[in-house]
Amino acid sequence: MARRWIVLLLFSLGLGSPPPERPAGSVTLRMAAIAPAGTSWARLLSAFADEIERSTHGKVVVKWQLGGIAGDEATTLERVRRGELAGLAGAIFCQRVSPSLHAVEVAGLTQTDDEATEVMQRLRPLFEEEAAGTPFRILAMSPGFGHRVLFSREPVRSLADLRKGRWWIYDLDELEREQLALMGVTAVPLPIDEAAHAYDGGRVDGFVSIPWAAVAYRYGVKARYFTDLHSMFLPACMIVSRAAFDGLDKEGQDALVAAGAHIEERFKHLGKREHSEMLERAFPREGLRAVPMSEQFQKDFLEAARTASAHLGPRLAPLPLVRRVNAILAEMRAGGVRTARAPP
Repeated sequence: MARRWIVLLLFSLGLGSPPPERPAGSVTLRMAAIAPAGTSWARLLSAFADEIERSTHGKVVVKWQLGGIAGDEATTLERVRRGELAGLAGAIFCQRVSPSLHAVEVAGLTQTDDEATEVMQRLRPLFEEEAAGTPFRILAMSPGFGHRVLFSREPVRSLADLRKGRWWIYDLDELEREQLALMGVTAVPLPIDEAAHAYDGGRVDGFVSIPWAAVAYRYGVKARYFTDLHSMFLPACMIVSRAAFDGLDKEGQDALVAAGAHIEERFKHLGKREHSEMLERAFPREGLRAVPMSEQFQKDFLEAARTASAHLGPRLAPLPLVRRVNAILAEMRAGGVRTARAPP
């Protein structure tokens, strides 16, 4: 009571404002993401929360814990499972909700944004079916994080150069670790907040990373060169626990579904725009020099990737799934859909 009178007194003096009144019975959904506050992705998540609060007239409020303060993606997924969090947004954990999302990440399959988008759209029923067997409900998914770029201390112009180096990768990315190893590439899996220290200390010669993370966590900009690998897309998603979703009334559920659809579309467009902006403008401004893949480098990389993908095993890349993806891509390429980096 005393605190309330203090707040009201401050407001009367023009020194504060009273806290917003929540409708009786309002629900707060606490959700997590490793995206640092202030980044474009964090702003999207904030817009998602604003839309839900507005459309439910304050009956449903989403509170984001950003910057990994709730834990890494594996930890926070388990917290959602245990009911400690209502939902989660990010990337690597998505394949644990729907394992078939690995198909977008396998090097040697999808090679353009259009291809990744089409594959995800065609396989969406499969992803939803897999998620139905978990305690999680998918609100949004997108190839919006884009594909991997190699950041290096020295220029990498061939598969042989790539195999000589030691490259940081996100330690939670099991498929990337397995496939690069099968390709004869030395990966050094570490937490994302240790990437820059590993480079400064000489433990790694660079990074294999999506551009956004390389900038947001300030490790990619430490390198001197970058090479677009045109492969290994990293799908993103947002989930909510089924228990939290089922606990909402119909208005709240409809608001989550609608806001999820909106952020999915925004996420896709933001990802494509930022990926191009970083490679074409931001990295050169930071002093990084582009080293494009030569035709021979691309050919050797793809050949090694396809050979490796056959040995990833049924848990990471089951053969029927790879065949479905290849059939979708063959149809796209035969139909003249824009695929600038189709296999040579």
